[in-house]
Amino acid sequence: MSKTCVDIDDDLLAAAKRYTDAKTTRAVVEQGLEALVRKGVLAEIASMEGSGTSLTQEALEKMREDE
Repeated sequence: MSKTCVDIDDDLLAAAKRYTDAKTTRAVVEQGLEALVRKGVLAEIASMEGSGTSLTQEALEKMREDE
């Protein structure tokens, strides 16, 4: 785990807190990063549609582990 110091817009952070069950700033940031990663993974999967690529159960499990 790394420790990072960042400036976060107070209004943006407050808005994010309203849409999560997070109690801490750290939890809000982690949930946001997790959502961003999920969105990226889903975009990758969607881009494979129709490409002839077939995802095996093993490949899906590996993608989940990499999250």
